Amino acid sequence: MRRKGAAMTSSVLQHFALRLGALAALCALLLPSPARAADTLELLVFERPPYYVKQLDGSMGGLVAGRAGEALRRAGVTPIWKEVASNRHLSKIKRNRKAACAVGWFKNPERETYAKFSDPIYRDRPMAALRRAEDARFDKLTSLHDLLAAQEVKLGIKLGFSMGAEVDAMMAELKTPTVKVAQDNIGLLRMLSHGEIDYMFVAAEEAESLLGKFERDGKSLTEMHPEGAPEGNKRYLLCSQKTPDAWIEKVNAALADMTPN
Repeated sequence: MRRKGAAMTSSVLQHFALRLGALAALCALLLPSPARAADTLELLVFERPPYYVKQLDGSMGGLVAGRAGEALRRAGVTPIWKEVASNRHLSKIKRNRKAACAVGWFKNPERETYAKFSDPIYRDRPMAALRRAEDARFDKLTSLHDLLAAQEVKLGIKLGFSMGAEVDAMMAELKTPTVKVAQDNIGLLRMLSHGEIDYMFVAAEEAESLLGKFERDGKSLTEMHPEGAPEGNKRYLLCSQKTPDAWIEKVNAALADMTPN
């Protein structure tokens, strides 16, 4: 009798274990997968109002970063903001060590050789140029073509930055005199004020903000809008090759549902 009872107990336990295992497997199917819960994407940014503005919680907002973060959240991908000097963004994306995107970069053929791009996240207003107010050489340089063709004035550009495909091509054709430096916009404004460069391009969105922050050595800077300037450039997420295509597709779908800027 004991053997028979023991056999029945063992059978019941085996049956219970099988049902418990099946229940655990069902729960695993119904719960979100660990991979999806852990979807995070490193976003490379640098502070540059009004495009990229650091928030009190450490995240980034602003005209461009705010839209990028919102698109990722709608796509189910958590943005991990990482402040990196702008002249290091492209080299980090080229190294392709992880899934990562630089926020708000222009698209051009050279960058397309090593990076993936999202759909546009923002479109600038037409570009403006900043110069010293007393510099009379600019009085006759009213068109973009004349400005870029002028050999007597030097354009200041940040290393690794593009002015957009159309303006880049014009600069190459016209052999525009340039000074390329590892400076942010404030650094370029100082160079402009001190006469180390003669003008610099900025998007219209940031021209007023920059001029309002910078008056130095009694020299006044002013804004000009060259005739024939192209429409504002489109800004994208510029991503490493390790960034999953599926994530970029979801971000693009989210951008399509968002109100254009």
